[in-house]
Amino acid sequence: MPPVLNGPRVTLRPHVEADIEVRLALGRDPEIHRMYGGSRADLRPLTRDGIVDWYRRLSALPCGWVIEHGRLIGEVRLDNVNSQDRRASLAIGIADRTALGQGLGYGGDRLGGGLRVRQHGTSSPCRCASSLSTKGPYAPIKGAAFV
Repeated sequence: MPPVLNGPRVTLRPHVEADIEVRLALGRDPEIHRMYGGSRADLRPLTRDGIVDWYRRLSALPCGWVIEHGRLIGEVRLDNVNSQDRRASLAIGIADRTALGQGLGYGGDRLGGGLRVRQHGTSSPCRCASSLSTKGPYAPIKGAAFV
């Protein structure tokens, strides 16, 4: 399970089952869907089954968090982890339309000076408790925010 990371504006925390109802209530905003690369033509309503799949998929990730700003507003996760090159992509998604344009996704990226992956011999660089830190001899993770 990934550690809780507290910042001045947002908290990154592991997913909990109660997130299913909160995420379902946020629905699927057409503008956010477009920013993720979808078209309005293929926009479908968000279903409970879809959210349960989202929850299971993200809960299984060793480096996946909910972005909280008083409530769940989105998610952050490490993707494309390459242990040989010690690289990963940081995916940030804001699902709450009222949270857009406030720099909150960027705040998730910059918690404690930015998430960093340890450069020194861990067998799996995506084991958050042992391989992520906010200080020390680490290489910053670079990513993009869709906010």
